[in-house]
Amino acid sequence: MSSIQRLVYALLLVVAACAGAASTAAADSIVFLKGGDVWLTSPDGTRQYQVTFDGGWDSPSQADDGTIVAVHGSMVVRLDRSGRVLGTPVRAVGGETSALLSDKFKLFGPFDAEVSPDGRRVAYWGTAYNPNSTATDVYAEFRDVTVVMPVDRAEVGPDSWVTSVRTPSWIGSDHLLVAGSGLTNYSFETWEPGAGDDRLQWWFRYVHAIESDAELSPDGRRLVAVAQTNGAASAKDTLHFFSVAGPAWTAPPYPGTWLDDAPRPPAGEARCQGVRDSEVVNPTWSPRSDAVAFEDRDGIWTVAVPDIATSCDGMATTLLAPGGSHPDWGPAD
Repeated sequence: MSSIQRLVYALLLVVAACAGAASTAAADSIVFLKGGDVWLTSPDGTRQYQVTFDGGWDSPSQADDGTIVAVHGSMVVRLDRSGRVLGTPVRAVGGETSALLSDKFKLFGPFDAEVSPDGRRVAYWGTAYNPNSTATDVYAEFRDVTVVMPVDRAEVGPDSWVTSVRTPSWIGSDHLLVAGSGLTNYSFETWEPGAGDDRLQWWFRYVHAIESDAELSPDGRRLVAVAQTNGAASAKDTLHFFSVAGPAWTAPPYPGTWLDDAPRPPAGEARCQGVRDSEVVNPTWSPRSDAVAFEDRDGIWTVAVPDIATSCDGMATTLLAPGGSHPDWGPAD
């Protein structure tokens, strides 16, 4: 082989290696719902296929290894990428009288189930309804409850749930970002499941909007949330993007976390927003923290997210899956 041939061959190897690296870097996917069934798509929409065919599915999410976890009725079900059921489905808390709060409470749910990145646990929330009455009054109490349980067994201990928070999303496999649901609660709170209320920490609130349905980027530097910008009766039609200076929690414990002088991590700083023409649901970050997928009335969209600490330019949106809903972005191909 001549020196020129060796040079050409070496260059071809470099090109092939670069192409392989690019392909590997882009090997991620979005699981979503369409027509009551679970689907998978590549982030650019070029590869898209149906996973289940029997309908009745809700809240699909995926672990880092590609295992899909979705709700079917009141059951939490694990699926492989071809729709085959893995293990035995597990009944979630909800839909019947539950002793989580007391025997009187009826827990409606599960809502927004999401599997942890390591695939071991699933988080979801519900609304507990308690019809109370006395000799002179009839009234009802509502309370949001976030629950975490193993994906393979119906095990909910006394430290596996917390009240007055909702819309959980995982931060790694050990913490959750939750939205406070009380009138005075912070919009952004974190919780370490397994320790009950003792590991719930109020983080921050953005006083110019009501924020919920939030997710922290995998690199921990950005936060996206759904916002109501004109009071509690206004539409949830805006995406807010915050930059984050450091970890979303401090060292426990968190006594009196609701007090103004309680220890807290630095608050996120509002940087950019995207206003839609309908309500926005379920924002989810790409594994590289450079894009977000979300749902509105048209289907599932993606939006590129630049370095929002310096600019909001370049936040272009693309309709990925018309008619789709409930996206969850994961690193598995």
